[in-house]
Amino acid sequence: MPYRQLSLTERNSIEKLRNHAGFSLRKIGGLLNRSASTISRELRRNATGGPYRYKEAERAAKARQRGCGRRIPDGVLDSAVELMCEGLSPEQTAEAMRQLGTPVSHQTIYNRIWEDHAAGGLL
Repeated sequence: MPYRQLSLTERNSIEKLRNHAGFSLRKIGGLLNRSASTISRELRRNATGGPYRYKEAERAAKARQRGCGRRIPDGVLDSAVELMCEGLSPEQTAEAMRQLGTPVSHQTIYNRIWEDHAAGGLL
């Protein structure tokens, strides 16, 4: 079963069931057809020191999502490709890039290789 983010409606239900009705994590998870660990993780990540508030939780979740998927500048990836052309593995390239002050993960490099390959490139 693929993972899907909690919806605003589910977060609203969590607030009502947890704060007002005092339901357990397992009970809330069962009612929402989610695992108790999903509910626990939601409360841990998005409760802001006080009682869980669904609107604040939604804002916090959206803010975290905005940080995902940042693009690495093409110049940085081009430098990484040049290092690989010299015989370095993606892991070695990532370490070399980190030492040069432009960190890029080996997974990002692998993703670049895959994108290039899918487009008919030579990487």
